[in-house]
Amino acid sequence: MCLLRPFLAFTLLLTATTLPAQVTFPDGRLDPTRNPITTAQPLHTPLPEQYLWTAGDITAQRRDRNSFPANQPQLRTDPHFFRAHFHVTALPSAATLYLAGPREAHVYLNGHLLADFSSNNDAPINFRVFHADATKALTLGDNTLAIEAIRARGGSFGNSGSIVTRQLAYGEVVAAKIVPAALGVEAPALVITNTDWRSTSARTDRWQEPAFNDRDWSPAASLGSIEGNLDLFQWNADAGMYAWPGYMGMSYPLRTFALQPQSVTHVYAGRSRITMECRGHGLSELGDPARIGIRQFADDAIALLDHLGIARAVVGGISLGAAIAMHIAARHPARTSALILARPAWLAAPAPPRLRIYAEVAARLAAHDAHTARGFIDAMPVMAEIAAVSPDNIASLHAMLERPDPVSTIALLSRIPLDGPELALTDIRAIAAKTLVIGTQQDWMHPFEYARTLAAEIPDARLAQITAKTVSRPAHVAGFRDAMDSFLAGCGVRP
Repeated sequence: MCLLRPFLAFTLLLTATTLPAQVTFPDGRLDPTRNPITTAQPLHTPLPEQYLWTAGDITAQRRDRNSFPANQPQLRTDPHFFRAHFHVTALPSAATLYLAGPREAHVYLNGHLLADFSSNNDAPINFRVFHADATKALTLGDNTLAIEAIRARGGSFGNSGSIVTRQLAYGEVVAAKIVPAALGVEAPALVITNTDWRSTSARTDRWQEPAFNDRDWSPAASLGSIEGNLDLFQWNADAGMYAWPGYMGMSYPLRTFALQPQSVTHVYAGRSRITMECRGHGLSELGDPARIGIRQFADDAIALLDHLGIARAVVGGISLGAAIAMHIAARHPARTSALILARPAWLAAPAPPRLRIYAEVAARLAAHDAHTARGFIDAMPVMAEIAAVSPDNIASLHAMLERPDPVSTIALLSRIPLDGPELALTDIRAIAAKTLVIGTQQDWMHPFEYARTLAAEIPDARLAQITAKTVSRPAHVAGFRDAMDSFLAGCGVRP
């Protein structure tokens, strides 16, 4: 949700110390694995979670599959929908969702938006493992996990090999589980992808809600356990799965042998990113509601940089994050090496007219339950105007009603839309940092004219117009990435 999650991008030089050298080899041999006595098959039980996809819509099984090569990621990008039901007898103190397979996914737990995921489509690894904290969204008793997924980027693997290998290489798989433990801690899962899941390629209204009847959906098609078939380890199609808890991904005839590293010969010195979750967002506590605001969020960001010992950073954000970043660039120029303002929702003045509907959402949510509040909001005449321009904005509004903590949502939405960056136009014109402004058409909440105005008023700014999410989410993500990578390269920040 762009209104609620800014980010800080910064350059970080990593350092490392030399590890103790290994001066002797087992058995006095350069290749210690030559002695079979020293090697052993690892003790590992294949994980039970399965790779799933929508039955009847698997590219590798189509007669015209040659028309959709794996190395053309722009093909076959329609969303697929998956649902599962599971029972929780005791609420854990921590729970983590893991998801692998899609290039993009939107995950709902008990009707609440748990996470939006997307990956770099230009990365050489076919797909990666995503994770999100699921602790607050779990409920005692019956739970529903719902996933909207778009296939991974695929790779250049041709049409040889088994159907299983081709499907995995094409990226038409979803693997998921919720573990009752903190990130990285292994424990028996509360739910895993298996043949009890149901799936469809047709979007249906309220498909993510627990009360939705998914009995008309077909059982999901399974490739079996993610470690249960040697064909799943071919062509490096599973390379991204090594971040999956407990995953070994190793053919059973192979053996392992542990060697200590002797030296560090190269240290990565490119750019890294910090994402700051503002008060009341993500895992950050709300704190005193009276302190909620853009200036406070900017102060928190500066405090974070201080804590990390970072003197200067490329500072940027989307929507609310753009307002925070602009405040930092104007009030803390010595801390700002460059500035990125994406889909800005504010200029200098507080309470932009198009954000006031969020205050209405807060008022309705304070007086009614989420379902009733949504009915009132959807009946407002302005909703038809927004839907005609940007259905994505409608989804964002609805997502606000689905947040698991309504008290926090009311506090945020009753204050932030009426706030401002506390800057005058002269302050904006005095920003000295090299600036990238990213904007789109067909975005009612974030008028393109705002982006154009800021690009014109900030002295060293350039404007990048990219595809709107309403038109194509993959094209929007790719355009955003290309604009940001080009800008950062021009600032001397290496990838």
